[in-house]
Amino acid sequence: MAKIILGLLVLVASILAVAPMDTADYIRERNYPVEKHTVVTQDGYVLALFRIPYSPRRPSRPGPKPAVLFFHGLMCSSDFWVIISPEEGLPFLLADEGYDVWLTNSRGNTYSRKHLTLSPNAKKFWQFDWHEIGIYDTTSSIDYILSKTGEKAVHYVGHSQGCTTFVAMLSMRPEYGQKVKTSHLLGPVAFMSRMPSKLMRILKDFYLKMPDMETLYNVPLINRINKMMCSGFLIRNLICRNIAFMFGGYGSPHLNMTLMPLIAGIAAAGVSTRQIKHYGQLMDSGRFALYDFGARLNLKIYRSRSPPDYPLREAYTQQPIEFYYSDNDAMSAVEDVEQIINALPNARGHRMAYTDWSHIDFIFANNLKEHLNNDIIDIFNTFESRYSGAYGN
Repeated sequence: MAKIILGLLVLVASILAVAPMDTADYIRERNYPVEKHTVVTQDGYVLALFRIPYSPRRPSRPGPKPAVLFFHGLMCSSDFWVIISPEEGLPFLLADEGYDVWLTNSRGNTYSRKHLTLSPNAKKFWQFDWHEIGIYDTTSSIDYILSKTGEKAVHYVGHSQGCTTFVAMLSMRPEYGQKVKTSHLLGPVAFMSRMPSKLMRILKDFYLKMPDMETLYNVPLINRINKMMCSGFLIRNLICRNIAFMFGGYGSPHLNMTLMPLIAGIAAAGVSTRQIKHYGQLMDSGRFALYDFGARLNLKIYRSRSPPDYPLREAYTQQPIEFYYSDNDAMSAVEDVEQIINALPNARGHRMAYTDWSHIDFIFANNLKEHLNNDIIDIFNTFESRYSGAYGN
C-alpha cells in the first residue's frame, strides 16, 4: 500500500512539475508571432485577447491588414482555435493569407477572470449569461480591434456559443452590423427546441435549479491528468472519444484523434451557470428569447411577464451571415439552424456534405482545410478583393 501511495504522489508531482501552456504558448510552438491584449467591457469585465499579427510564411507588408475576430464556444477559450496544426487551423491559414488574427475570451473563462470592482469569488461576478457576452464582450472586442488596426470593420468567426452571442449582439445592438465585413458561424446555436443531445437535456434540468455561480471551471491539475490519460491509446479511443461524441455528435469518424490529449487538457475553461440555464430555457420554450428571470422580475426588467424574443429582423449585416451546419450535430439540429437562417434578414446556409459531421468537427476534424476552411477563406478573399476600399483605411 505504501508503494502505491508513493507511486501516486510521484505521479502527481510529475504532473504538477509541467508548466501549463496558454494560447500564446500554443501559437509560439507553431512558430507564429503572438501578442496579448487586454480589453475592458462597458460593465467592467477584463478580457484577454491574443493576436497573430502576421505569418512567418508570408512577408509582412506595410500598413494595416484586414482583421478577423474569433469567438469560442461554451466551456471553451481561445486555446481551442490554436491546438490544431497550422496546415489545418483557420487562424493560421488566415494569417498565411495576410489577415490580422484576433482570438478573444469571454468573461469568466480561464483568461478573463477579472473585473474592475468585482472578485470572481463574489456571486455578482457570475450573474451574466451569453446575452451579456454578446452585447458587451463581443462589441468591446470589435471596438478594441478597430482602434488598434485603424480598420472600419472586422471579419468574424464564431463556434457554437460564439454564434449565439453574435446573433444576440446584432439583434440588440444593430449598429454593429456596420462593423462586420463577413461572418462565419460554425455549429451555430440559437433556436434549440429540437436539439438532439439527450445528455444536454438531462444536464439542462439539473442546471435550471442551480443558483448563479461558476461551473465547469478550469482546474489545472485535473486538466493535466485528463491530458495524460487521453494520451494512452485505449483510454483515448474507448473513453475520451466517446465523451467527446456525447457532447458533439454521434460516432463521427472525422475527429482528429491525435488532438484528443490536447482537447482533454483544455476542455473546461469556466462558465456561469446562467449561460447554461439560458440555453435550457430556449430548449423548453422553442423561442430565441432573452433570459427569463421569472414573472416578477421580468415585469420589472422587461415590463412583461415573459421575456421578449430577440428582434432578429434588426440583425442585419451588409454581407450574408454564413451559417455552417450539419446533420450529426448533437448541439444544433438542422431544423433549428434553418429556422434562424430564415428568421434573419440576410443569412445563408452551408450544410456540410458529410451526414456524420459533428459539432466539434468544425474545429477539430481531419482534413479541415479541405472540407471547410478553404471555402471560408475564399469568402474572405473574395470580399477583400471587391470591397476592401469601402471598409479599410
